[in-house]
Amino acid sequence: MKWMFQVVGGIALWGLLIFAVHSAWAAVGQRSVTLAWTEASCPTCTFNVYRGSATGVCSGTPTPYVTGITITSYTDTAVTAGQTYFYAVSAVLGVESACSSEAQVAVPSPPAIPSGLSGQTH
Repeated sequence: MKWMFQVVGGIALWGLLIFAVHSAWAAVGQRSVTLAWTEASCPTCTFNVYRGSATGVCSGTPTPYVTGITITSYTDTAVTAGQTYFYAVSAVLGVESACSSEAQVAVPSPPAIPSGLSGQTH
């Protein structure tokens, strides 16, 4: 099993190379993180997503954040702006594969409201 990472437009993208997933990536917004991947050789696999606020989301006896995903993407809408999350994915076909390497995703904070502005409302 092997994982690859690349950066596109300042966002860290990660790709999973295991028996079930060909590549994966993460897109982040202020209210969501979308993980997506393409399956390689296991169309009947399901996927588990692991999430944490610190590294080690798959250390010890991990508990998946979401299980039984049957499509090749997942959008996490329970994120907080300004927080950093760590994600990993595993594939399941009877038994669960090892967790992937972690992807670190920083959810951006909204821009500050400019001061000193005046105007009229219509």
